Amino acid sequence: RLWGWSMNKSIVNALLGILVRKGTIDVNASAPVTEWLSDNRRNITITDLMHMSSGLKWNENYGTASNATNMLFRQADSYKSSISAPFGKNPDMIWMYSSGTANILSGIIRNTIKNDQEYYSFPYKELFYKTGMYSMVLEADGAGTFVGASYGYATARDWARFGLLYYRNGVWNGDSILPKGWTDFTRFPAKASGGKYGALFWLNEAHQLKDAPVDTYSCQGHRGQRIFIIPSRNLVVVRLGFSQEKFNQNEFLKGILSSFK
Repeated sequence: RLWGWSMNKSIVNALLGILVRKGTIDVNASAPVTEWLSDNRRNITITDLMHMSSGLKWNENYGTASNATNMLFRQADSYKSSISAPFGKNPDMIWMYSSGTANILSGIIRNTIKNDQEYYSFPYKELFYKTGMYSMVLEADGAGTFVGASYGYATARDWARFGLLYYRNGVWNGDSILPKGWTDFTRFPAKASGGKYGALFWLNEAHQLKDAPVDTYSCQGHRGQRIFIIPSRNLVVVRLGFSQEKFNQNEFLKGILSSFK
């Protein structure tokens, strides 16, 4: 099993999609966080969180003590640590990458299911086992909530299966895992992201990968792990090297794409 780091955020996208299909979550509704009801944070929607556009104040620096490193390495409860982030700007006005929002969403999933036995089996029964991702392991924090931001482990083939699920528009062997239209929602750009981010997936509308098709979208991990989904080229590419030094993701993809003309 190989660590995906923030590719795990896209797993959270799938789990939310499953709950949408089941009718138990509305992503356009305000995030059901009791602690936010008495202040401006009550206006943050689940979609705002998925778009990294919540407006919460957050520091994602990994080179020093920050909101992100304190949450991951010093706090037992990643959900409580994340929901304590104060109001900064109105939602959907600025884009700011935040692992905290993915852990808030993971806590929302747990609180929506309301039964921990069902919560712990939910990703496996509803997503991993249905798509053959039998190696996948999600790690929970000290409070028992899956660390949606960062801690997922799987073989390369199983990470590829996850990419194939999105390439196939959420359908696996005739079974609709994700609701109809979910991949379109996933790829719709967050208003303030400048075309580089959708709903817990990275986009290429800003041409950051200049030699890849504009419809490329991807799961991205902190140390250079990637799942590239390229519908126009009928292609899913997985890269799990644990380093970004002297590695060019664009050149990597360019070389692969040139082999599939």
